[in-house]
Amino acid sequence: MLQHYSPYKVAENFNVLAALAPGRVDLGVGKAPGGLPLSTRALQHGLNQQAKGSFAEQLTQLDSWIHPENTSGEEAVRATPLPPVPAQGFLLGASTESAQLAASLDWHFVFAAHLNGDPGLLRDVVTFWRKNSTREVIVAVQVIVAPTQTEADALAQKVEVWGVELANGQRVTVASEEQAYAFARQAGSEPVRIARRAQSLLAGTAESGLEQLDALHQKWGIAEFMIDTPVADGSTRVQSLRLLAQARPDKEVTA
Repeated sequence: MLQHYSPYKVAENFNVLAALAPGRVDLGVGKAPGGLPLSTRALQHGLNQQAKGSFAEQLTQLDSWIHPENTSGEEAVRATPLPPVPAQGFLLGASTESAQLAASLDWHFVFAAHLNGDPGLLRDVVTFWRKNSTREVIVAVQVIVAPTQTEADALAQKVEVWGVELANGQRVTVASEEQAYAFARQAGSEPVRIARRAQSLLAGTAESGLEQLDALHQKWGIAEFMIDTPVADGSTRVQSLRLLAQARPDKEVTA
């Protein structure tokens, strides 16, 4: 939620974590502010919207605080402590613009297929990323695993992803049609388009889940998946992740 805080504050917090656990801390940033407009206004109360700059400017500032190598002068402000190994930056996005921003800062980029599963967009972003960065392709995808296909399908039917486009230019993703209209009301802007989005939700048994992930890997050359399991019940979500992990006999599962 970088948009709610000073990049300097975020850098200091993550520098403390990186100092406590060198080489084990990642810094993930998403462009969306999260929540509905009323929550955003509450979080940003008193924040000077003009002074904070664009998201790209905020992320660039954050990067400079995390990597102060080019800062000079005795009076230069630094986000202390300076850890021996800075936190690694990961930008979550669903557009070539976001991929371009990550590449320009030499950050990792995670394509948000769990929010927008359009295969054409995935192709465009992956193609752009490989031309502009030496880092591997990482894709976030929704996966629900259950003991049977019937159970997995029942859980998957409850998951929705809706895209909202407002007259004021805002574009967001929400979890239901009701939330979509609530977002428009709270933003005080007429909805131009509200539609349920295609998603990359994979549902099945552990074996079929691995097969679907492998198919995506083979098709797009995805090096790493970030698994989002959109299940409200905690024990069911843990079971899904455990079943998927245990289906890999070459990996030790401790959780």
